[in-house]
Amino acid sequence: MREPVYFKKWVIFWREILLARARLFYLFFKDFLEPFLGGS
Repeated sequence: MREPVYFKKWVIFWREILLARARLFYLFFKDFLEPFLGGS
């Protein structure tokens, strides 16, 4: 059984969005928490 093409595109689309959002949150929290974690 082969899954429809639009389902595969949908999954790839959401994966790209989640990865981009995770990257944004990571950069934001890294900049925000850096003075507390590595405050030299």
